[in-house]
Amino acid sequence: MSEVIITPDYDGLYDDWFDPPMEIKMKMNEDIVINTWAFVNGGKSAQFQVDLLKSEDRGESKIPMKEIEVLWREKVGTIAGTQKLEFRSRNRMGGGKAISLRVQGSDSEQVDAASIALADHLRGYNGLFEVQSSAQAGPEELKLSIKPEAEALGITLSDLASQVRQAFYGTEAQRIQRGDSEVRVMVRYPREERKSIGNLEYMWIKTPDGRELPFGSVADYEIQRGYNAIRREDGRRTVTVDANANIEMVEPMKIVGEVFRTFVPELRQQYPDVKITMGGSSRDTQSSMMEMFQSFGIALIGVYILMAIPLKSYIQPLLIMTAIPFGIIGAVSYTHLRAHETREDRGWRGVG
Repeated sequence: MSEVIITPDYDGLYDDWFDPPMEIKMKMNEDIVINTWAFVNGGKSAQFQVDLLKSEDRGESKIPMKEIEVLWREKVGTIAGTQKLEFRSRNRMGGGKAISLRVQGSDSEQVDAASIALADHLRGYNGLFEVQSSAQAGPEELKLSIKPEAEALGITLSDLASQVRQAFYGTEAQRIQRGDSEVRVMVRYPREERKSIGNLEYMWIKTPDGRELPFGSVADYEIQRGYNAIRREDGRRTVTVDANANIEMVEPMKIVGEVFRTFVPELRQQYPDVKITMGGSSRDTQSSMMEMFQSFGIALIGVYILMAIPLKSYIQPLLIMTAIPFGIIGAVSYTHLRAHETREDRGWRGVG
């Protein structure tokens, strides 16, 4: 299943997204789509789900699930105006991203700049896709700033914001009971004087001593993108940069290691306040590997002691234990092959 955050200007494109790519049609020579679903949330985001035939019902030429996902992603391509576009097949639903890195620092501007540079660097790797940063811009917002001469008159930023809010949104004057419901009476500017941000230029700001001054003489404003959420850990601004990976093309942990060896030092020189660490599934994978090696070492010591006591020898247990690495290699290879075969036999669900 895929998740797409879009603007509501894409009516009419959904049917085309649901239609399977031509490469799949040519290989399958049959219609593999059972059901299609579309869920639109408030005109800003949407989810599309495509149910396909099970692998055993797709005829003789069974296309691996990963190949279907890649082909569908290539067909949809880049959609102008989207902030987030994801494709999730059944075996990836509910899991974290293959690569997840945390960018932390006390300087928000450095953290944002470093996270953008890190995301751009990850996009340069073949086999990585859906590279995203949690610092993505949110909705537009109005930023007000007080001029020095206004501060000398006793006007504060809080006073300014309060007066602007009252003028455009309004202040509740009273509530009137009308049947079983209440009607709020709001005092604000007439609609013609508050229908545009440009109307701020004609607004009058009241000073603490009762005088009224034009907005432009006491403050400036700009429209900028805000943030959907600002995350902090231990008092430091934290941004997560993550990506999915085609594990048949690349090994995520190798890419993470290469990024830390080659790119992170350069990034730290450019942004000295920033700290970059592994997070999410990358951190979990590293922790699991460390715990596995620690447990494996303790187990080896225990096995050696248990064999050394009855054999009454320090050498013979070592000779016997030399067979352990070969057994591990065989078990890992068999597990990897079985997992690969299982992934190819599973079905796929996609969203455009």
